[in-house]
Amino acid sequence: MLAEIARRTNLVESLAAFVVTDMDVIDERYGSFAAGLYLSTEGIRNLSLAPQGAYRYVYPADKTNQQVIGYEPLKDPRPAVRAGVERAIGTRQTVVSGPLQLPQGGMGLVARKAIYTRFGNYWGLVNVEMDLDPIFKAAGLGQSSGELEYSLKDDTGRVFYGSSSIFHQEPVIYTLNLPQGKWEMAVVPRQGWGAAIHNDMV
Repeated sequence: MLAEIARRTNLVESLAAFVVTDMDVIDERYGSFAAGLYLSTEGIRNLSLAPQGAYRYVYPADKTNQQVIGYEPLKDPRPAVRAGVERAIGTRQTVVSGPLQLPQGGMGLVARKAIYTRFGNYWGLVNVEMDLDPIFKAAGLGQSSGELEYSLKDDTGRVFYGSSSIFHQEPVIYTLNLPQGKWEMAVVPRQGWGAAIHNDMV
């Protein structure tokens, strides 16, 4: 799962390189550049550029994504969103926030990086919004034919995938260390531990 998140997060670096290299011709070149990135990776909600922190260039520019034009994540009412943006600006590193409610609806992750000009002036943000379900699917979660059940909680203790009851069934716990925080994955046999032990003994 971490590899799937990293593969999508790496698109931020490509966007950042594009902005730094083609800062004067973004209007003409952004659409074709973003299209190549978007088509290369499943589960991307959008790729956006936010000069001075406000979404202006969004790909794909469909009806759903058009409604985020003008969105300023640094003014988002949610403290966690603002903290992620401030971390991106302060560290100049890629910061992953979420899972959280995306501005245009649905749950996802957002990877951001602050861009600075060669003179050291803050230009704005590059953003990659990604849906969770394709990440889970690529990681092999959610397969109804499997013998295991999974549940995930974020570093606040909020369960965002699967049933919270799995954490109360003596699960095996895996810790997934992310760039900003960690998730816990709880895993139990779909038929319960009793059935799993019986099957192993037969």
